[in-house]
Amino acid sequence: MANDIKDESAKLVAQQQVTISGFSGPIPPPEILEQYNRVVPNGAERIFAMAERQQEHRLFIEKEVVGSNILNEKRGIVCGLIIALIGLICATICALHGAQTTACVIGGATVTSLVGAFLYGRHSRQKDLAKKAENESSPQ
Repeated sequence: MANDIKDESAKLVAQQQVTISGFSGPIPPPEILEQYNRVVPNGAERIFAMAERQQEHRLFIEKEVVGSNILNEKRGIVCGLIIALIGLICATICALHGAQTTACVIGGATVTSLVGAFLYGRHSRQKDLAKKAENESSPQ
């Protein structure tokens, strides 16, 4: 009889179930929105309004950043053009006054720096595009 009680207790198995749920993004699933409505009057509507305001804010910031980047690029191009013209004018003046070595150094440095800046800008844009493509293709 003692063995029967021991066998019965050995057969008891404890089970435990754990459920974890989550969501990603500004708007929770409908079941959770219903629960918010029960706890907070118009809770779901307030969550939607918050998400809409956040989206408007993101779009505004993105528009401002893009506009600023375009303006900065235009300024950079104008400044680069002015510096290049000054360098080439100085090189021409030096050459006309008989300082050909100085003219070659100034002119060569001007052209080399322009080409270097162009290639660096092109390389950095390609690097940024590759990084964006990598981020878009990677699962989150």
